[in-house]
Amino acid sequence: MKNLFTILVAGLLTTSVFAQIPQKLSYQAVIRNSSNTLVTNTKLGMRISILQGLISGTVVYTETQTPSTNANGLVSIEIGGGAGFSTIDWSSGSYFIKTETDPTGGNNYTITGTSQLLSVPYALYATKAGNVDALLAQIEQLQQKTGLIVKDIDNNTYHTVTIGTQTWMVENLRVTHYNDGTNIPNVTDNTWTALTTGAYCWYENDYEAYGKIYGALYNWYAVNTGKLAPVGWHVPSDAEWTTLTDYLGGATFVAGCKLMEAGTAHWNTPRDGVIVTNESGFTALPGGILYTNNIFYNIGSQGCWWSTTEDDSNYARNRFIDSWYGAVGSFTQDFKYFGQSVRCVKDNGLPSVTTISVTSIAKNSANSGVVINDKGVYGIIFSGVCWSYLHNPTISDYKTTFVNSSNTGYCQMVDGLMANTTYYVRAYATTSAGTVYGNELSFTTSN
Repeated sequence: MKNLFTILVAGLLTTSVFAQIPQKLSYQAVIRNSSNTLVTNTKLGMRISILQGLISGTVVYTETQTPSTNANGLVSIEIGGGAGFSTIDWSSGSYFIKTETDPTGGNNYTITGTSQLLSVPYALYATKAGNVDALLAQIEQLQQKTGLIVKDIDNNTYHTVTIGTQTWMVENLRVTHYNDGTNIPNVTDNTWTALTTGAYCWYENDYEAYGKIYGALYNWYAVNTGKLAPVGWHVPSDAEWTTLTDYLGGATFVAGCKLMEAGTAHWNTPRDGVIVTNESGFTALPGGILYTNNIFYNIGSQGCWWSTTEDDSNYARNRFIDSWYGAVGSFTQDFKYFGQSVRCVKDNGLPSVTTISVTSIAKNSANSGVVINDKGVYGIIFSGVCWSYLHNPTISDYKTTFVNSSNTGYCQMVDGLMANTTYYVRAYATTSAGTVYGNELSFTTSN
């Protein structure tokens, strides 16, 4: 039996904190098989036991369930529906929860794990002593340790969700200080357009009505400081946004409907045929945008989020979702002084790269290159561009290579091409932990 089931996503929380004894426990976990692959959209067989005293202690309660994982391998259950749960004496020492899982849905339990159950003793303490704050603090601490939430320097709390290989914040950023403690200027007048330094505002300059829900609007100069996100997180590059939308089916209404918050509590009603699911858990909100002359637009109908990727001295790239079509798209030339929302993605230690626009396209050659947005922690061994006449070229196809290169914006010649042929090109960077790729571009050589 393999002890692979060790990731507690939400910890263990009592359904009713204020009850004399907890009636049920909420439990969430990510399921991986023996190959460390996520078990997604699958019916499971699970046996859950409560152990008293030690990690191998006496079993005081057992139940079985057959829940299903979601698209991210997450399973959510409530424990306590069986006979004997209500008679457990939670004040009698420590308790542990043991989970045994059969990924095929039966009772051949091949994945097992045991964790100490912390929240029940604290809930009991809170009830008897009236110290509810102590319970809430312990729950929050557990959530932070398991990565379920993250806090910025202003102590704002953000929930997180893992989508594919990335972990994203579930809410828009609303921090008013850089992560080094420096104030971000709150600019509320027409000087916004002339700024070339970082600033933020609230939609219609109204925090109570909009900021609490939709977060802040930042100009790109604030993003470009590299200090906007909490430590261990960053504002995504254009390539990282592409990784997200590609995983969800492509930068169309397919990915858009999976990213948007479901319902019309915040989004305007979409056109007929658009079915918003938020199945990714990203919960995109329509925070609108600040254009020129302190004019705000599109609250409820459009969400716009910055990337770190710069086009030139005036423009940078973003992602947007429109309520009517439910589609996600990209503006490649958004003025840097626009005020837009920000979502953060968790650092993973790998570098981040962007493919330079293809220029000087000739019969047998073209120019492209690689921008190193983030060098990562492993050290770049090779970088460059790779290309093919098929989508998603890799370093197994044609490539140019720079050894030990961490150069940003290095332009290089792609040669040996065939005339009148469409090619696809991507930047790449190779580290000891693997190879990452930038956004894909296409071009057609001349006759």
